[in-house]
Amino acid sequence: MFAGLVDCTIALPLQTSFAAIIFRDPYFHPLLGSLVKLVFLSSALHQLTVVACSSMPYAVGQVQDVGLIFLSAIASAVVQQCSAAGVTPENTTATVLTAVTAATGVVGILLVCTGVLKLARLVQYVPLPVMGGYLCFVGYFVLGSGVSLATGLQVGSGLQSWAQLANTDALLKLAPALVLVALISLVMARTRSPFALPTLLVAAPAAFYAVLFATGHSLEDAREAGWVGKPQPGDSEWRFWRAWALYNIHDFPPSNIYWAALPGQLYKLLTLFFIVAFGSSMDIAAIQADASHELDFNSELMNIGVSNLATAAAGVGFTGSYIFSQSLFMRRMGVESRVMGVTLAGKNKGTVTFTNGCRLMPLRSRRPCSHPWPAAVFLAMFAAPANLLAFLPKFYFGGLTAWIGQDILKDWLLLASRRVSAVEYALLLTTFALVMGAGLEVGIGVGILLAALHFAYSYSRVTLTAFTVVPSRSGAAVRTFDQRTVLNLFADRITAVSLTGYVFFGSSLNVMETVMAIARSTLSSQPHTPAAPVPATQPVAVGEQWGAGSEGQHGQAARSASLRSMPSSGALRRTHETAQQVLDSARQAPGAAAEGAAPSCDARQGQLAAALADSPRFLILDFRRVQGLDATAARSFVALHNRLQHMGIQLIVTHLPARHAATNVRARLAAQGLVLHQPQSLASSCAEQLDEPDSGVPWFSTMDAACQYCEEHFLSAAVAHGLCPPPARRMTLAQVLQANLELPRCVLGDVLDYQMAAALLQRFTSKEELRAGQTLFTVGSPADDIWLLESGCITCCVNFAAGAASSPAHLAGLPPHLQPALPKRVVKYGVGSIVGDLDFFLQRPRRRDCAACPGLLLLLLLLLLLALPGGRDAVA
Repeated sequence: MFAGLVDCTIALPLQTSFAAIIFRDPYFHPLLGSLVKLVFLSSALHQLTVVACSSMPYAVGQVQDVGLIFLSAIASAVVQQCSAAGVTPENTTATVLTAVTAATGVVGILLVCTGVLKLARLVQYVPLPVMGGYLCFVGYFVLGSGVSLATGLQVGSGLQSWAQLANTDALLKLAPALVLVALISLVMARTRSPFALPTLLVAAPAAFYAVLFATGHSLEDAREAGWVGKPQPGDSEWRFWRAWALYNIHDFPPSNIYWAALPGQLYKLLTLFFIVAFGSSMDIAAIQADASHELDFNSELMNIGVSNLATAAAGVGFTGSYIFSQSLFMRRMGVESRVMGVTLAGKNKGTVTFTNGCRLMPLRSRRPCSHPWPAAVFLAMFAAPANLLAFLPKFYFGGLTAWIGQDILKDWLLLASRRVSAVEYALLLTTFALVMGAGLEVGIGVGILLAALHFAYSYSRVTLTAFTVVPSRSGAAVRTFDQRTVLNLFADRITAVSLTGYVFFGSSLNVMETVMAIARSTLSSQPHTPAAPVPATQPVAVGEQWGAGSEGQHGQAARSASLRSMPSSGALRRTHETAQQVLDSARQAPGAAAEGAAPSCDARQGQLAAALADSPRFLILDFRRVQGLDATAARSFVALHNRLQHMGIQLIVTHLPARHAATNVRARLAAQGLVLHQPQSLASSCAEQLDEPDSGVPWFSTMDAACQYCEEHFLSAAVAHGLCPPPARRMTLAQVLQANLELPRCVLGDVLDYQMAAALLQRFTSKEELRAGQTLFTVGSPADDIWLLESGCITCCVNFAAGAASSPAHLAGLPPHLQPALPKRVVKYGVGSIVGDLDFFLQRPRRRDCAACPGLLLLLLLLLLLALPGGRDAVA
């Protein structure tokens, strides 16, 4: 009931304001009381159609502000042509209603066709700066309409028309409207109570009448002075079933309609379609960002077309769409019943105050409201022989309308400068100026042309290629053999996508759709829980407490028991499409543990399935080859992040270029609302704790760092479910041997005593200690030994640009813009790793520089392999 009171209080005056905007021409002033009732009925039909067709039970649909300007332009143009042709006033009104209704019907047909043919993506190709320039004009037009309502003067698109306000009477009538605008802005900015705005809207006319009667004046005096509208002839004779008498049709086909005035509105009609379709797509996208299920843009766009067709068929055609803020408002109230939508059909038609970036104010009660009385109130207003304009002060309607206009202008003329690039903002201002000076059709058309030219110039400087899925395994962290084996189980839970070229408003849709297709394939091919994207396990970083002193014989037995019950090496290399296949591979693992030494097969299967299902899923977007993106593309990545979150997939971005201000991709994404954060755990070389994923998007400077971040979370899931022990701070020689040889031994079935093997090997080793930053070996030095890490970590730097590594040698022949952003690659070796073995066995000089990580004490075991009989052959 309270929700109905809030909406009814706001809707009544705003409905009237919308009608005043559409029928702004002075010709309509005597008929405005009747015409506003048609807008009431049109919004009711929009809402009823949305309730019947939409997949969202909480959806709100009504006459929308985005199409009001074109409807007003059509109405005014038809009046001018009818006046020039000498058409009677009755037939002029009928022709205007026919033109507006026909335009709404054609827009509805085009929207339905767009949805049926699945072309919703095409209508989103209108560049954001062009749409922003048009919305600036909408804000200016609505602001001027509000001033006109408050003062009774006609403030048009020309700036010279504002000179009329330079008189005492106009300024006196404008002052209370400006006060109301300031109060509404203050209430919306400072209070979260859902009753604050309705209270203000009730108090404003009450205060007016209190002052009026306190000064000894009557309502008639206020009407004569121009503070309140005068009753129009016929208001008392209004009957709602005679509403269609305004068409003045007495024969068929109607001979009273001046049909010659309609063809001239074709350009406005086509532009109206694109504006309504684009605005509706933006509304659906805004709802999608907060919805718990994925919306079908084509289906929802077709529903909007049906609602416009329904209003046109009823003879009250005024273009409408979803009101995303009100829809989200109802969803957050817990509305899941379509009965609420039927109630809204009578009460929500004017609540466009929430559509221009205003903060939503959720009600405390979250129970769906099923009381039908709000609909009855508005239907009674449609049927009642009363005209609101004859009782409420003009500054009231003018202030509400002016507040909507200034809010749109503030959002798109001022705040937009921080959300788009300087060039795009210049395009926005140019479009606004062209619409003001040359008209809607010319301004929007030239704006689109300029945006296309700007894109062509930007595109000509780069090469745009299709993005490809790149390998999703990290080479930046070298782990022990058992950890690498466990990570193979999770390999397909990282998907990496590389973007190349300039991402703009046209290609961004293809990018998002393809990435979503990849994400869906990941979901369908991997076991997962449909819960929130944040994993339940706490990540365990390298160096977590499982040291030699605490592990002992019990830790060694646990490690052996865990590894013996793992799947075979062949099964681990296969892609596990379902959890069942993973369990099957576990059943087939050879080298079963002795009785009592390892968990049962069923227990191990449960651990394996639980670890896979509980592990997070990541999608990495690599921007290294991206040369730039515009505001529309940046906004699409925000929607992509929200959709992936609902699917339980964590988005990660890498290589965000910030070389030039014009191509600062990171700043562009952040300006559109993508919350980027760099996990602090990877800022140092060996962190104690990893950050858990949150609602933001982690970003890293390299793909290796991102993959390492993902792998640490996978290891956390494996540790939490007993698939492997946590990484140790320190290992003995026996533990190093066991970490690297236990799984191959289990597969081959050999018996090996690691303590004895370590004792035998100890004669050919020597222990060395390195301080932080101390060099282990450098490029070109002889490879006469192998190193085993007891504690700490080693970083090895591979210099691709210097040709130190043979695999990326072809990079030298690439053009400059395709050269890697980071010519060097750093690989980190953790506790238990083997360092320098490849160069040793290939009998070649060292190919990289290795040094101890900063801030750590490093203990190494040096294998004096050349002292063994046979040297390298003996080791092999």
